[in-house]
Amino acid sequence: MTSHEAFIFASGAGYRVDFDPEWEGYVITTPDRPRHPSQQLGSYKQERSAWLDAACLALEWKKP
Repeated sequence: MTSHEAFIFASGAGYRVDFDPEWEGYVITTPDRPRHPSQQLGSYKQERSAWLDAACLALEWKKP
C-alpha cells in the first residue's frame, strides 16, 4: 500500500492524522463509533507512518 492509498483509505474510513505540539509528533484520531468513542493514538515522528498505521487500523475494523 502506498502512502497515497493509505491516506485515501484511512480518511475514507473516518481516521484523521494531525500534528499535536503537546505530543511533539503526529497523532491518529479514530472515528466515533457505537460503544467506541473517538481516541487519539500514538505519537509519530513522520506523518506517513501515522497514515499507514491508520490504514492498518481501518483494515482491522472492517474484518468480520
